[in-house]
Amino acid sequence: DESSDSCNIVLGVNWKQIYTITYDANGGSNAPSSQQKIHGVTTYISNGVPTRSGYTFLGWSTSPTATSATYQASGSYTVNADVTLYAVWKYGKVAQAIYSADDQSLTFIKRENTYAVGDTFTDKSGVAKTVTAVYTDFENTSTVQWSSHSDNILSVVIEDEIKPVSTADWFENFKKCSNFELTNLNTSNVTSMRSMFYQAGYNSTTFNISGLSNWDVSNVKIMDFIFNDAGYNATTFDIGDLSGWNTLSTTSMMSVFRGLGYKATT
Repeated sequence: DESSDSCNIVLGVNWKQIYTITYDANGGSNAPSSQQKIHGVTTYISNGVPTRSGYTFLGWSTSPTATSATYQASGSYTVNADVTLYAVWKYGKVAQAIYSADDQSLTFIKRENTYAVGDTFTDKSGVAKTVTAVYTDFENTSTVQWSSHSDNILSVVIEDEIKPVSTADWFENFKKCSNFELTNLNTSNVTSMRSMFYQAGYNSTTFNISGLSNWDVSNVKIMDFIFNDAGYNATTFDIGDLSGWNTLSTTSMMSVFRGLGYKATT
């Protein structure tokens, strides 16, 4: 109203609830500083990693007694509430399978420090590689986690002792892979090797598997298709001497060597 000497102004204030994320090293040290989260807005877990002598950090959980992690460093966090995240620890070293697109390799290691996608790890030959994908918790399961990269992998190396209960399908359809260094694979607990090398190295001109001669296969029950069509088109191939394998417990050996090195001349 132009004749009025006063007017009313209404201000709307859009308040946002603020929450606090607190980090507890849970027996370790160097926990990240607490951080704030705005209601309805995704935030990210701190990239800081606590330390604990003799233990491997697995991630974060809302429970101080958790044995597996719910959240990882730098991972997204959407919960709208105050929370304390506790470090999850595993005593000793953790088995990890790391795929690196740098040289299209799959490297098995067992170390106290765990790696995440985008990290750099150095293999035992001193070569630094970018972690494209990393897999853990595979020693006590028959699930193969790295199959999505089977078309890309050119080499496999087991640097540290790995002791799985199954190697079934592990390297199935690794058709471009020409070299497997498996000396440090402890197979004494393995019960199935079904299709382990099925069509591995199928498209390679050379095919080599190192370490097989020392494997303990005394508990293996199933070996069906283990070398089926492996190194099929390779002109040279070498898998070593298997004459020392104790297969007395093996109950199924269908097509074990079918097509192995089919076109090899040496």
